Amino acid sequence: MCGQAQDSIAITKGRKASQTERPAKVYMPGKAAMYSALFPGGGQVYNRRYWKLPLVYGGAFGLLSLSGQRHQDYLDFRRSLQSRQNPGLGLPDPYPFLRDETVNANIQSARRDRDFYIILTFMLYALQIVDATVDAHLREFDIDDSLALRIEPYRSNSTDFAGAIPSIGLRLALRLK
Repeated sequence: MCGQAQDSIAITKGRKASQTERPAKVYMPGKAAMYSALFPGGGQVYNRRYWKLPLVYGGAFGLLSLSGQRHQDYLDFRRSLQSRQNPGLGLPDPYPFLRDETVNANIQSARRDRDFYIILTFMLYALQIVDATVDAHLREFDIDDSLALRIEPYRSNSTDFAGAIPSIGLRLALRLK
């Protein structure tokens, strides 16, 4: 029997012949984190959560576009200030109608916004790594009927110095069997 492929039919005692069941894919959180760190969205693909890819790439594209636009604004305002401070250089002033104080304020604002969007981009990068890792961990989490979270109406008669005050609301009920 050397060199023959193993048969995929398994016969168990008391059962009919059936195809052998393949074990469920085991998702490794470390591998998901590594894929996400090397290639943004790679951990989401590894976890087969393809619907998250547009969120990762859309967020990254949007934040990088915003930071690029604010960087260009920063360069334009800085060029305007340089052309005013050194008129002998012959630089064109892109904003001749603005006062110097306004140009200075816009330089600071554009730089602050650009830096903020860059920080948000790195936070999105870190978030997608954490998301892939947590998702891989929770793939093995068993959710059955013994764990239930329900939203229920709630009615209370609380008392204070004025007497009974009826109140209504919603309550989250966690049930563990």
